Amino acid sequence: MTATPPSPKDALPALLTRRATAKLVGLSPRTIGRLSHRGTFPAPVQVPGLNGRRYRTSEVVAWVAQLGHSAHPSLVAPRPGGNVGPP
Repeated sequence: MTATPPSPKDALPALLTRRATAKLVGLSPRTIGRLSHRGTFPAPVQVPGLNGRRYRTSEVVAWVAQLGHSAHPSLVAPRPGGNVGPP
């Protein structure tokens, strides 16, 4: 069985706002900010020309994978048997 790559329409952008990041991982924007400030979540980056900071999607996805579960199943590869998330 081969996986089909996501269409460009379904692909995530390289940088996410705090609100988009929060929605993706299933946490509140405030919690994302707290975790970032504590150093337990990827740090946001300042992008010239954009208001606010952005989170690198690749770092957020890696953070979720490190946890081994997610509120958003597309962030974690399915385990054998097709299950996603914690055992």
